[in-house]
Amino acid sequence: MILDRKMKENFMIRFTQFALLICLLSAAPSKAALVLSLDAREPGPDPTNSWQDLSGTNSPFTANSNFDGTGGLGDVNAGSAPLLATQSVGAVYDFNNAADTTGPAFFASTVGDNDNFDFDTAKGTSTDPFTVVLYGKAQGNSTDGVINKGRNSTNGLWFVDIQNNNNAELVQQPNNGGARNFGRWNGLTSSDEDFHLYVFHADGSGDASNSRLFYDGATAESNAAHPINGLGESILNDAELHIGAMENFGNVNDFDGAIQFIEIYTGSTVDNQFVSGMSPSDYSAWRSANLSAIIPEPTSLVLLGIGLIGLLGSTRRR
Repeated sequence: MILDRKMKENFMIRFTQFALLICLLSAAPSKAALVLSLDAREPGPDPTNSWQDLSGTNSPFTANSNFDGTGGLGDVNAGSAPLLATQSVGAVYDFNNAADTTGPAFFASTVGDNDNFDFDTAKGTSTDPFTVVLYGKAQGNSTDGVINKGRNSTNGLWFVDIQNNNNAELVQQPNNGGARNFGRWNGLTSSDEDFHLYVFHADGSGDASNSRLFYDGATAESNAAHPINGLGESILNDAELHIGAMENFGNVNDFDGAIQFIEIYTGSTVDNQFVSGMSPSDYSAWRSANLSAIIPEPTSLVLLGIGLIGLLGSTRRR
């Protein structure tokens, strides 16, 4: 009887441990949903040269471009890393510090991670929604492409940008011609040179009218200055993801501003360790109310759970 009772107790302990582990694993988000989480408050071991991806999906972003400027394009390898600074909201990356005279400032993904940011939204190919979350400010002469993927005249690109002229944009185009989606939102207060939360969402339909911007937790009404609709060509490419300077069709556009955090999600909803299955609109409201949250590495919660399981077993054995 005593043996049977001990066997039952051990079984219940193991079952509880297993159930807890399953719950923790299910709580951790899929890496396919959260593909990038960068935060200047946790920049990584070498903040002057790299930016650690808290999602655990990508290698640290570096200030060295994988492109050498051949083919008639400007060479942004002369660029530098943004400078880690403290501003009104805390730690940020300053992309145009007066002390930086070495060229356009940017971070870039590594070759092995470039495809993590290919989102095919052309009609007739696939439906690949994605969401880009940006908390930052535009100053001075900020131009196109704060976050951009692709930069030549034949392969496609997408980019989001905030400008110091009341504009924010989400652009997708396969070439330097006319077939593109160009969503522009005018009348925002970005010209106050203060920090704001921008949540850009492309629904994957290939129609610019279905792109959305959620600004400081609310929906921004669309005012498409370039209402070219119905993207019929793919924008996929093998270029790196750039944050900051954008090399676009032979010109280098420089971001004059600062960024605290960036998140990129795939799919029609958002999933991370704080929320699950939220629409971009709902997430914008949540994120606006929780700007202090730092989206951690997906495995951290599971590691915590394993530690708790070990503690449970150790406590029980005592």
